[in-house]
Amino acid sequence: MKNKGFFLILILVAACLAPATAKADVVGTLELTSPFSKSYVANTDFATFVDNNFFGSVTAPIQLVPGLGYDADFANFVPGRIALIQRGTIYFSDKVNNAWEAGAVGALIFDPIDQPLSLSVTLQDPTNIPSLFVSHSVGEELVDLWAASGATVHLAVTNAVPEPATMLLLGLGLVGLAGVRRVKK
Repeated sequence: MKNKGFFLILILVAACLAPATAKADVVGTLELTSPFSKSYVANTDFATFVDNNFFGSVTAPIQLVPGLGYDADFANFVPGRIALIQRGTIYFSDKVNNAWEAGAVGALIFDPIDQPLSLSVTLQDPTNIPSLFVSHSVGEELVDLWAASGATVHLAVTNAVPEPATMLLLGLGLVGLAGVRRVKK
């Protein structure tokens, strides 16, 4: 019976702590694949939106969206491309969802002002395509490449693998469950 109490406490501790540590971070990837290859650095060249991001991976040509991402700005958008949208005025999630409605498979929002990259950008509402926030310099580089001859990028947004502490808590919880079951028999 002493073991039963220990295992129940172990299960309760694991159950209480696991949700707090199990929230996985969102991880983004951004790579230029054409006209040449280049990998961009997370939290330096681009930031992943904190909330409401759509998880997915896509490689497609980019297309600059004139204006700030309003519905009307997508009048000449070619479906199947990744929208390159300037930051400003409307919510990030509205820009991304307007891009999706126009047929975009991904969205990159760039800062028109040369300032430090904000790492705590949030999508206010859920979105339907993967999207990232890119720095001013990356945005300018992509705009220049698009204007010159076009460019293709690989964009991915995924959940991070749970941290080791979370996995440890999960393992302890399973051991606790096994111990309680064994004691009952």
